[in-house]
Amino acid sequence: NHPKTTMASVEDAPAPPHRRIHRSLSDRLDKYCFASSFAAGLESDEESLDDSYVPEYAVLLQQQRMDSEKSDGTTTSSPVVLGEASSFWVSVANVTKSLVGIGMLTLPRAVAEAASPALAILGLLLCGALCAVSFFFLGYCAHLTNSETLPRLWEQTIGPQSTFFVEMVVLVDTGLSCVAFALLIGDYMAKSVGGLCPHLPPEVTSRRSLVAVVTLLALIPLCLKRRFSLLRISSIAGLVCTLYVFLYVTLDSISFLLNQSSGLEGFDDLAPDWLGSLRSFGIYSCAFMAHFNAPAFYADLEGRTPMKFAEVCGAAYILAFLIYAAFGLAGFARFGKDVPGNALTGYDLDTKVLFMWLGMALCVAASFPLVFFAHRDALRRLIGRTLGWPLEDHRTVHGVAFTVVSVLALATAGAVLEDVSFVVSLCGACSGACLAFILPGAIMLKISARKDTGPTLRWPKLAKTFITLGIVLGCLSTVAVLDP
Repeated sequence: NHPKTTMASVEDAPAPPHRRIHRSLSDRLDKYCFASSFAAGLESDEESLDDSYVPEYAVLLQQQRMDSEKSDGTTTSSPVVLGEASSFWVSVANVTKSLVGIGMLTLPRAVAEAASPALAILGLLLCGALCAVSFFFLGYCAHLTNSETLPRLWEQTIGPQSTFFVEMVVLVDTGLSCVAFALLIGDYMAKSVGGLCPHLPPEVTSRRSLVAVVTLLALIPLCLKRRFSLLRISSIAGLVCTLYVFLYVTLDSISFLLNQSSGLEGFDDLAPDWLGSLRSFGIYSCAFMAHFNAPAFYADLEGRTPMKFAEVCGAAYILAFLIYAAFGLAGFARFGKDVPGNALTGYDLDTKVLFMWLGMALCVAASFPLVFFAHRDALRRLIGRTLGWPLEDHRTVHGVAFTVVSVLALATAGAVLEDVSFVVSLCGACSGACLAFILPGAIMLKISARKDTGPTLRWPKLAKTFITLGIVLGCLSTVAVLDP
């Protein structure tokens, strides 16, 4: 343990030593997927993990318990980092990887919602810039408080009494993400099975039937045990599938535009849609959301300083913006104003498209359990705190029943809903606004109120701006999304 320091001495003091755990390249690719759930406040024990991850997570859990025993609200222990420190460009790649995900599939719909491509790209740019700034400040605040996770950072600044608010945000964010995953599984499986087996009755190839089959045969068994080793494969497969989807959609769009001799029909009457732009804000904020992991990214940066972390954030968010802008415009140009919420479902079946559908379905199904763990544990803690019910271990009969019912409820919602852009937009409007603006603003405001915080003297105005933006944009975009 290190002696306690003041805020002024933290700036000049060398970075505390990190206990590093050697991990392979495959494990390092998964690290930030795991950190996302761990940062969400998972409370478990090493016995429930796969054997290959017991040593790593035993250390992390022991460290978390040691920190939670501090009575004065401060953390004096040094952070734990998995693996060797990441260089600048490796950190840029890791942050970009954590940003670019299923939210990319809904960006063509966001462009269509705004009606004006120029307005859509401007909104994407502004939202990305704001999210990049708040992401940086979360990492910087973690540097000032020596915190390695977002919940720990919140407790160090705001206090443990208000963790209920953070857990509500986690619950909404992870719940809607699981619903979006189940919805995507239904989309891809219905397209694939219907194309491969056209002779089957419609009742068998319907979205709801296939979601039910995947839920019973895959999602529930995976969610009953923490099979983290599965994500070693899904992480790399997800990168490959994302790259394949991006190249296919952009190249197909270019080919489509080159074959249009009479121009783009129906594009001459495009005009800005301000209500649609508010709905697009939810998609944008969800697409640029990686704030759970900001403290972990900062702690993992080699030779980390606030300026170097700012450069990492800028490079990663610029790269993500370019990917999003290219994909959104390509999908919009290919399908026009009627582009579906999931742009991939707009294609007709062929071999390349089938490979794309099946690959994305497998990746989404493999990622579902990890997000569900954070959702389940946040729900159990909220129920335990509000109703006083004992928290049953997930391996007991009651714990298994709780897990099964939760998975069935989320999968049912995904089977009933048909537009993934609606779910993603609602997720961004509700939890995204909190994570990107309100939580960082509250943390910055609290730190700026401390003594000896010279570098943070101008934070109150910026913090209040973030909080105001989060409340206003969150409320307006939520109303716009729910407007029939």
